[in-house]
Amino acid sequence: MTRLVAWILAICGFAVGLSDGSASHAGGALTFTSRHDALAPEIRAFVADVERRLRRNDPGFSDNDDAPALRLEVGVKDLGGDDRPEVVISFHSSVFCDAEHCDTAVYSRSGEAWYFVGYIVTREALNADGRWVSALVVEDRRFNGWKVLHDGHEFYFCWWPAGRGYSLDANEDPARFPVLPGGPGYFWGCAD
Repeated sequence: MTRLVAWILAICGFAVGLSDGSASHAGGALTFTSRHDALAPEIRAFVADVERRLRRNDPGFSDNDDAPALRLEVGVKDLGGDDRPEVVISFHSSVFCDAEHCDTAVYSRSGEAWYFVGYIVTREALNADGRWVSALVVEDRRFNGWKVLHDGHEFYFCWWPAGRGYSLDANEDPARFPVLPGGPGYFWGCAD
C-alpha cells in the first residue's frame, strides 16, 4: 500500500511540475522593506552606512533641494548557503531605476566587515499600498553554491565565479564596498 501511495504522489507531483513549470523551482519571494527600524540592529547600521556612502560617493545625492529622492528597499536572506544572511539592497531613485527595473546590490558579512558580492537588476511591482517595490524570487535550487535568483518574470540570475571573461569590480557597487575576498564573481543570467 505504501508503494502505491508513493507512486501516485510521484505521478501527481510530476504532473504538477509539467503543468506550470514552477514546482521544480520552488522558492519564495524575498521580502523587501523600506522600514529600516524593523531590521536587526547590525543590519540597520549597515544600511545606514550604505546610504551615507551613496550620498558621499555620488555628487547627485548631495544634501540640496535638487537632489533626487532616494529610498533603499532591503531584503535579508541566506543566499550563499553559509547560514549567514546576505543583505540585498534595491536602490530606488531616478539615478538607479528606469520605468521597470532598479539596480540592486548583494552584500555579505565576513567577520566584522561587509563586502559587495554582486549586482543584479530587480523588476518593480506595485504593492498593496500603491508603492513600487522590488520583486525578487529566491529559488531553492543552487548554482555554484548560491541560490538562484529570479525576477519573477523572465530573468534568472546565477552566481558565476570570476575567470569566465568577466570579474567583479568594486566600482560596480554604488556604495563602494570592497569585493568579497576569496569569492569574487558576479551574478549573470542562467537558464531556468
